[in-house]
Amino acid sequence: MFSLTSKLTTSFVFLGFFLSCSIAQAQILECRDSNGKKMFAMNCPKGYTQIREVEILSPATETKEEKAHKENVKKRLQEREVDFNARQTKRFENEASDRDAQRLAANSCAENRKKLKALLIVGPVEIGKESDGTPIYLDDKKRLEQIASLSEMLSKCGEE
Repeated sequence: MFSLTSKLTTSFVFLGFFLSCSIAQAQILECRDSNGKKMFAMNCPKGYTQIREVEILSPATETKEEKAHKENVKKRLQEREVDFNARQTKRFENEASDRDAQRLAANSCAENRKKLKALLIVGPVEIGKESDGTPIYLDDKKRLEQIASLSEMLSKCGEE
């Protein structure tokens, strides 16, 4: 059914599994059958004889230097993460500020377009009222100056 190679591979997989388990008291045995095929198990199955008990080594403990290095690396990573988060926050704030400035500029351009459109209408432009209720009109010289000024501002907006 199974080839010797696949059985040995399976045995080593089980050995790796048993060695990686957190059960400190597990007993692993090396077993061999009459054909010399090795197997690792907690109990040798029928037809296999126990060759030896496999020693399970406990994990190595960290030295003070390794612990200090690990803590230093962890601290540096945390500092880098804090720096990264600060840069991200600053970037987001700058982008929001840029968007706000663009919105303000767009609103200013829209208001200037409305003003220019009102100034370009043929006829007098009312700019207020006297105390007795008579209208105050913009004179032609100031009207031309405002048209030129608004046209200049709108040329910076990209539209006229």
